[in-house]
Amino acid sequence: EYKTKRVIGVGTYGVVKEAVHIPTGRAVALKIIKKSVIKEHHKEGMVERELNILKKIRHPHIVEFIDYFETKSKYYIVFELATGGELFDRICQKRKFTEKDAAIVITTVVGAVSFLHARGIVHRDIKPENLLYRNNSPNSDLLLCDFGISKMIESPEEMLTTVCGSPGYTAPEILKHEPYSKPVDMWSIGVITYTLLCGYSPFHYADDIDQLRNAICHGRYTFDNIYWAYISRYAKDFIKSLLQVQPKKRLTADEALQHTWL
Repeated sequence: EYKTKRVIGVGTYGVVKEAVHIPTGRAVALKIIKKSVIKEHHKEGMVERELNILKKIRHPHIVEFIDYFETKSKYYIVFELATGGELFDRICQKRKFTEKDAAIVITTVVGAVSFLHARGIVHRDIKPENLLYRNNSPNSDLLLCDFGISKMIESPEEMLTTVCGSPGYTAPEILKHEPYSKPVDMWSIGVITYTLLCGYSPFHYADDIDQLRNAICHGRYTFDNIYWAYISRYAKDFIKSLLQVQPKKRLTADEALQHTWL
């Protein structure tokens, strides 16, 4: 029922292609995962876990799950096609966002994460590359995507232990191999907020992965005056409230939505 076109994304376990649903002519994104690669990495339950999560979520700022099917050698997951590019691309184009731009983006992201957390879902890989614009317009909706390593927690007390995520956005407790939960997503949002406002990462000075791990685990970052002099104290306070090394001290998604800056 689908005719595939160009590749629009490549991940560890497969590719995402633009495709057309032949009966309706609708353009979609098709995530194609090779079963052999899943087996190789001993990730047999991964696709089922992602599907269980996708079936539970429908939100204006989360990419829409449409369909799923499989063949002998591959899994296929169908999503709405977002054509406006990644948040990362727009950061690179603009160099930096104004506070107003950044606050709109972050309100959207925190709103989507609040929705997930209320349903016991920890995303675990929030980064600019996983935030897509629905279309090319300057006022386009932003959509959170890629639930490949997301996890459902059954109770508020349940903690996760798998080390995962993307290096620059990973929370200290994951890098320290400590049990963790929803606050890891809020740390990632803190890193994104910082980056949106100045155009570089809070841990940009780290030269290698060990230095990066050290910087994150100790929460070592500064607001360099040359770039931050004209940024409001509310924005800085918002970032500080999220880049707390102790997860219990970090704002929750609902608390973040009530913060003065937003």
